[in-house]
Amino acid sequence: MSSEYSLLLSLPAELRLEVYAHFFTLSTTTALPPQPLEKSPLALSLACRQLYDETYALTFAATTFHLRAWRLADLQKFVIRVPAPYRPSITSLAIHAGVYDFLKHQQSLYGLKLAAAGLTGIRQIYILLEGEATQIKSREGLLMSNLELLIRKTITLCDNAKLDKIHVIHQGKLFWLGAPEIYKRYCAQFSHPNPRLNPGNCEVDMLHGNQFRFLKKGEDGKMENEVTVRMEAVTHPSKGEDM
Repeated sequence: MSSEYSLLLSLPAELRLEVYAHFFTLSTTTALPPQPLEKSPLALSLACRQLYDETYALTFAATTFHLRAWRLADLQKFVIRVPAPYRPSITSLAIHAGVYDFLKHQQSLYGLKLAAAGLTGIRQIYILLEGEATQIKSREGLLMSNLELLIRKTITLCDNAKLDKIHVIHQGKLFWLGAPEIYKRYCAQFSHPNPRLNPGNCEVDMLHGNQFRFLKKGEDGKMENEVTVRMEAVTHPSKGEDM
């Protein structure tokens, strides 16, 4: 593509910058499920060299990157493929997992260590649970327990300082009731008299419908993290494809 054949590239540079700012601001609007890479803002930057040079930094902030990586080592393998100047610009990540894999994968017990992997700018995470749900009630309880741990530790123990949204998305084949059920479980934990069960610095507020707010306070009682957790059922979650 060249400016000779492109109306966009034929515009003066200052007007192109205004168009880019408008386009990438609109592209950050939350979609459930998030768009695959070929339909994301990244596709614009890959159209030609000039667009790449002019928009690549903006693209990283506006694109949701799709991964099948839970462990710190796997997240680091993704990060190392991203040019160092652009790593802090990545704000949105979609992590895909089969329901069965999520149940057996121990990483959910430790949280997502995004900052430790070099993804210090992450503001929102999509956790996409795919495939058939188990029909065994005990497995349903295990799924809920894993989600509780994953969400809580990702917010409170992994130093993801800029994180403010977590979306849990499934195919609608699960028995669990979503955000209200998770919220009730956290309320029970955070009011428990046993300090081994109650982290002591966390609160939750139920929002409308399928959302609740998770609050983490410091030792001085001041707010450190405030993350909105949203849980949705969709018919056809997008497939995970690494960058």
